[in-house]
Amino acid sequence: RALKHMKKHWLSPFQTTLVSGLLACLSLTACGSTALSPAQMAPYSAQMQQMQAMRAPMLQAQSNPSQANAPIQVSFVKAYSRNTAENEAVTRKDPNSPGAMLVRLIDSARQTLDGSFYDIDSALIVEALIRAQKRGVRVRLVTDSDNITVKNSGPQGPPRPAIVALKKAGIPVIDDQRSGIMHNKFIVADGQSVWCGSTNLTDTSLYSHNNNALVLNSVQLAESYTNEFVRLFTHRIFGPNTPRTV
Repeated sequence: RALKHMKKHWLSPFQTTLVSGLLACLSLTACGSTALSPAQMAPYSAQMQQMQAMRAPMLQAQSNPSQANAPIQVSFVKAYSRNTAENEAVTRKDPNSPGAMLVRLIDSARQTLDGSFYDIDSALIVEALIRAQKRGVRVRLVTDSDNITVKNSGPQGPPRPAIVALKKAGIPVIDDQRSGIMHNKFIVADGQSVWCGSTNLTDTSLYSHNNNALVLNSVQLAESYTNEFVRLFTHRIFGPNTPRTV
């Protein structure tokens, strides 16, 4: 019965065959039957290898510096270890991490960068944004009011160094000035590409947590995100808005 439900809602014919075999193995084991011989297990071993091959393209969906103009680039923080320090060490070396992908996009910008981020604190990203500003790119940012002061210092705490550095470089940073959370994580480059996903601009989010990021090379999508940015940055409208169409 469970297999019938799985076939209907989840599994391809190939996956159904594999699951059926595994369930049969479990049934034999539970009944105390003799374990299957290597010859009996061979068909299922081959199917397991086939499933791993099917997964390979998904695992290779990470962005690639040589595919910077692909319509969609995908990246994940490689936070697979139970140890946070190990996760950070691995991801900092990953040329296809969300942070590395974002830095490449920022460094490629020639005219504009419009970003809306809940939390901005990464020295790596702040430095990239300042570099862009210095080479003549117009950089504008929106963030949440809870994150313009030093972490855990409260709304009256000292200004956050990252925000101070951005403003000192001439980059305007607008905060939402309300109790509701401005939880966006996106940036539009030159009105053509969008970096977005679950990743905040903090070292913990960039290197230690299971986060994802996309680069969408689409003028149409970039326009939609830009409209949202203008609503926040220019008009200071942080409440409900009309639905967007793509």
